[in-house]
Amino acid sequence: MPAAKDQVGADGVASGASSLLATAGNATCLQAITLASSQRLQSAWIKRLVGSGTVQMTTDGGSTWVTVAITTAWARYTIPAQTVTNPSIGFRLVTNADKIAVDYVQNETGPFVTSAIANATAGALARSSDFWTGGWFLQPQTLWWYCRFLERGGVNIGSSPVLVIMGADTSGFGTQITLGTTSGSKFILLHSTSGPAVSVTTATGPTVGQVCELLALIRADGSVELRQSLNGAAETTTGQSAGLTFAPAWTANTIGIGTIAGGGDSGVTTEAFSRVLVGLGTGVLTVADARAVAV
Repeated sequence: MPAAKDQVGADGVASGASSLLATAGNATCLQAITLASSQRLQSAWIKRLVGSGTVQMTTDGGSTWVTVAITTAWARYTIPAQTVTNPSIGFRLVTNADKIAVDYVQNETGPFVTSAIANATAGALARSSDFWTGGWFLQPQTLWWYCRFLERGGVNIGSSPVLVIMGADTSGFGTQITLGTTSGSKFILLHSTSGPAVSVTTATGPTVGQVCELLALIRADGSVELRQSLNGAAETTTGQSAGLTFAPAWTANTIGIGTIAGGGDSGVTTEAFSRVLVGLGTGVLTVADARAVAV
């Protein structure tokens, strides 16, 4: 399977992608990687150039071939994660003379795919964490948060990943309101005032690949309630916690999305957010209410 870097890439860059041509049936193109046993997720941007035969991808050198239904337009494709030692990744074209274009071929640790990284040389690259922090200068008060995201395994990792945090800039119990994860792959909503705290935890959590919608309610008496919908299903609620008097000010005037505010990589999650809304008052009380606002 001859390869040539002669295609306009998925990002529009001339000669930024490669073509692969089958010069016989079941032609293969493989790249071996020296690596200790780990869970690997294989992805690539692919489009069809010539032919209509079966196109397949592999993580284990061809012991397992997975068919991907490609079109003539660029799209990203993944195959199920596998735990392998020394993965050998690549493509097979079943039909002679078929031709495809490939770009951003990526083999990464874990059960989920992350955004593509351009790499001009062979070898591994490190993924920086994706998160955002900024200033928040309204005092603690009645409010709500709505988050919509794709579950990519963040609920299952350690170090108490944070979805949204308002107030404290450390993982300590300063004056803060935190929506994060807890043991058992569940979500937790915490309101803390430099010592006293109230919290609620969802009865269940998501699995990788589910679309999660969470609505965090902080009421006038300082109590908290967390509502959850997975893949658009009917929402469930934790019920309302006991009340807690609001502190006059935050430990720090910060807000963080995907990390502890001001804490850098501390508490970083891996979720793929599509919506994060913050509202004051009690105008939004259900996930359906928030969904309508977030359109």
